[in-house]
Amino acid sequence: MPGEGGVGTLLTLIGLFEGDKKKKMYGDLYVSEGVKYSKLKEELALAIFEELKPVREKRQKLQDDPGFVEEVLVEGAKKAGEVAGATLLETKKAMGLI
Repeated sequence: MPGEGGVGTLLTLIGLFEGDKKKKMYGDLYVSEGVKYSKLKEELALAIFEELKPVREKRQKLQDDPGFVEEVLVEGAKKAGEVAGATLLETKKAMGLI
């Protein structure tokens, strides 16, 4: 099975996205009969597309609800300000400024 070069990289990525069984199947096919580079790329593209489907759906959900995103940002800024304030106070005490 090819371990280097373009086909090796494609097989590694197919293994990551579709599992070792598919990787071995395509590796064996490549060695025995040969397999088109474009076939491997198409298979990989479909696997990546499916893997990223939940991310695309979540992004769309957030895009459709800008009020929720704004609320999360405001709440995060509030929490960060509280932590920063406490850290600054502790630092000033340690330096003897307070």
